[in-house]
Amino acid sequence: MALGRSLLRTMAVLGAGPLTAGACLPATAAEVAAQLGTDRRGTEKLLNSLVGVDYLTFDGQGYSLTAMTRKWLL
Repeated sequence: MALGRSLLRTMAVLGAGPLTAGACLPATAAEVAAQLGTDRRGTEKLLNSLVGVDYLTFDGQGYSLTAMTRKWLL
C-alpha cells in the first residue's frame, strides 16, 4: 500500500510544474524520494519507468528530464 502511495505522490509532484520538477531533478532516486517524502524503492521504480518511455534520462549517477519533457512539463 505504501509503495502505491509513493508512486502516486511522486507522479503528482513531478508533474506539478517548474518549481517542483526543477528542484528535484537532476538527482538520484534516493534524493528525489527524500525530497518528496516518498518510498525510495517505489520512487526508483517510477523513475525507471519514466526513463523507459523517454520522459527522463539516467546517466548512471542520476535522473534528468529529457528535452521533450522539459518543453512540455516546464
